[in-house]
Amino acid sequence: MKDGTVIVISRQYGSGGRELAQILSQKLGLHLYDRQLIHIAAAKIGIDDMKEGDLKQLEEEIPPLSLKFMPFYIFGMQGEKPLNNKMFEAESEAIRQLAKDGSCIILGRCADYVLKNFPEAYSFYVCADDAYRTQRGKTVYDGKSLRELKDEYNGPVNSDQY
Repeated sequence: MKDGTVIVISRQYGSGGRELAQILSQKLGLHLYDRQLIHIAAAKIGIDDMKEGDLKQLEEEIPPLSLKFMPFYIFGMQGEKPLNNKMFEAESEAIRQLAKDGSCIILGRCADYVLKNFPEAYSFYVCADDAYRTQRGKTVYDGKSLRELKDEYNGPVNSDQY
């Protein structure tokens, strides 16, 4: 693999994308960045000393953004930017810096969009049908149904809603 290669994995919740990223990280010997990006971004915008519970709350308040919800700014916007826009900008900056620093794997965080013009970034989207995701809910997510996973993480129940 060429030095400076960045593998970006986006995924449908419950499809196994996180596990795939972990396996690739181990097999390829590359560092995997996931929720650490939230800590990095929070530090960049002045939110220090974040505990794990605070991280969970921040993730719930500012879910990983999809292309549908990118923080496009309206010309003439006045006042301070909303927290989710600040976080997106800080995460984007961190993602670009990590990509410049060397080979790695980045899970989610809209890294596919952020690195769309990065020459050595390769993006993959992991998805699964509802039956597979339902089975994983039972075995991986403490017996939760697909509906419970959706309610807990406020995401689409099936791929038809993407």
